[in-house]
Amino acid sequence: MHRSVLIGTTVLAVAMTALSIPGCGTPARKQTIQVSQQFTPQDDETYEVAVTVTKDFKFEQPALSKLREEETTTEVRMKVDQTISSIDEDGWAIATVTIRDLACKMIKQNEVQIDYDSARPNEPDNPLKKLLGQSYTVRLSPDGKAEALDASGFKTTGIPGLEGRLAKRLFAEEEIVKRHEVLDLPDAPAAVKPGAEWERIVPSPPGLLSSKSFRKVYTLSEIKTQDDKRTAVITMAASESAVPAEDTLDGQGGLGIFAKMLDNEDEYTGKLVMDLDTGKIREYDETLVSSYIAQERNPSASPEQGPDTLIIRFIQRVERKRID
Repeated sequence: MHRSVLIGTTVLAVAMTALSIPGCGTPARKQTIQVSQQFTPQDDETYEVAVTVTKDFKFEQPALSKLREEETTTEVRMKVDQTISSIDEDGWAIATVTIRDLACKMIKQNEVQIDYDSARPNEPDNPLKKLLGQSYTVRLSPDGKAEALDASGFKTTGIPGLEGRLAKRLFAEEEIVKRHEVLDLPDAPAAVKPGAEWERIVPSPPGLLSSKSFRKVYTLSEIKTQDDKRTAVITMAASESAVPAEDTLDGQGGLGIFAKMLDNEDEYTGKLVMDLDTGKIREYDETLVSSYIAQERNPSASPEQGPDTLIIRFIQRVERKRID
């Protein structure tokens, strides 16, 4: 139950700115297996990857029949071709990544500023289409690490304005790593059994409304064999960690000291589906929904009317899906 907190003009101003279906098949025996990516020289695969970051708030005053909502979102979705060019003795692969399709949507304080999708029929001309067909290189490890190697050949100079700034940001090192790392896999890589767990203490992502650390617990929740194909499912659930992550960023986050005036709820989950025979990631998702909530009873409210409620959220989702 949320504690009653004064919702004043100052807090609202800060809020504005801070902004299965069960599978079929026969379960595999409970034996130790290697859960890791496998790479083959000249191997090609196509996948879709999306990164979405949203900050929004909702301020509802039932007694006054008032509702105010505001959203700021950046969503980037790419369909890419990935070709493995070489593999070193430690199993790390060098891959060339080429953009096949691109969709970008930017909303700032409810106003749509960019809405482009190269796969949409009769799409109006947009300078972001210059990114199609361009390539960069990454280094990938069996246990899911990723390094940006070379995006220097990526041409964004002919893309003006807001689209140009977005294009440059897409190929910053941290954004490339975010698109290609696979956080669910055990380190080393390790051999694990169904039901095995491993954990990591990580800092909150940039943009979270108050800086903190999270304890991520990964579980090898299922191994199935169907049509002679083995599939592993790894799930993740995270909660705030009392032990800080080593690389926690300094600062209090977007809400600063006002974060302590609000109740906080975090939902941080993830799932990975891997083909064990090929070492290919079929699906990958990690989603954080962090909500800050304040409620206060309005003196003029009738008994059936609820309290004034302020909800501020930060949402980040990273998705990847292999295209067969």
